[in-house]
Amino acid sequence: MADSAADMIGVNTHLNYHGTVYVDRFAELIRPRLVELGVRHIRDNPGDHHDTPTKQRFVDLAQQGVRVLLANWNHGHIAYVKSLNAMGVGTPVVEAVEPPNEHDIAGREDWQESICDFSRIMHEAYKADPATAGLTVLGPSFANTRDAPGEVAEVCDDASASMDAGNLHNYSGLHPEQALAGGWGISLPEALQRYRALAGDRPLWVSENGYRMSRPARGFPAVTERAAAKYLPRQFLMHLKQGVPRYYIYQLINNDDEDFGLLNDDGSRRLQYVAVKNFIALFGDPGPAFGPGTLDYSLSGDLADIQRALFQKRDGRFYLVIWQGVASVEEAPDGSLRDIEPAPRQLTLQLSSPIREARVLRPSFSLEPVATHRDANGIAAIPLSVSDQITVVELIPRSEVQACRPEGA
Repeated sequence: MADSAADMIGVNTHLNYHGTVYVDRFAELIRPRLVELGVRHIRDNPGDHHDTPTKQRFVDLAQQGVRVLLANWNHGHIAYVKSLNAMGVGTPVVEAVEPPNEHDIAGREDWQESICDFSRIMHEAYKADPATAGLTVLGPSFANTRDAPGEVAEVCDDASASMDAGNLHNYSGLHPEQALAGGWGISLPEALQRYRALAGDRPLWVSENGYRMSRPARGFPAVTERAAAKYLPRQFLMHLKQGVPRYYIYQLINNDDEDFGLLNDDGSRRLQYVAVKNFIALFGDPGPAFGPGTLDYSLSGDLADIQRALFQKRDGRFYLVIWQGVASVEEAPDGSLRDIEPAPRQLTLQLSSPIREARVLRPSFSLEPVATHRDANGIAAIPLSVSDQITVVELIPRSEVQACRPEGA
């Protein structure tokens, strides 16, 4: 379903960080930018239980359709979560919870046993309370995607029983198809597989991942805005292809010098903000689940490094996404960053399914079509120029558009 691509996207915020832009400019900047982005999910930390203004910020966003994943730093936060949902007055505010963030770098010698015990007690408490039993309880997150999951699995029997979904922070700063894109010298598929030592067959969420704009550090190479605008849609798609249903970008705007923000420090939109906004707008199709149909097509030409994904909206339109899984930025000899513009691949999309109209879009930078094709008798082939930004081909069936049937119909 096309909406699975739009709905998977969340963004990290810090609405309880007093003295930062998240609090000082919430009404004039943070809330409007989140609503404009179209995102339906945020990830944040609880504030003080008596800090009503922070709670009201979460409620305000929930009433705009933006619900929160909250980290639990102590077991008493279940009361905070319950009070937030009660403040929503019929509008659920909290949709998911998780244990303390990246406990593997907390400095405790017994961190493996500690996070195992915390996760078990937390999961049992949330599932035993009717007010919270329906929330998604995540497993623990780790800074070290390579080693930490296995270390916890060694001391934590049946860890999957203490989570409804896994929880990855697979930063790499690299393009998502790269062999080291899972962080810590491993690929994305391997990072997911290593977490399965804990999660078993539970779904895997990514609650933090993003791109640094300056000041590269070990494990966090910097990229340009243009590269981030190309990489983030590819991240969403590569994670979807691996079965990941939720991906939280780090973060909306900088509250420190990390410089991962989708927005500049003054609140203006970076290129990657626009790319995410366009992606959500293009694939958004909220409604009941349905069984997508099939598209009979083939691609010809030089397909080396070519990735693809296929979606459908409930009105019958198909969205075929194609891109080159290659680097979009490099470091120059003087240490500066420069964009790479790989030569576009000249491909041909051949259609056996009856398609009467097609629009070709490159949504990382604009939602205006770069080409439109129409043939009432059916389009046989479409020439495509495919670069390292995603190319989306919207395909409208030749006959009157038939709405897809809801699941079970």
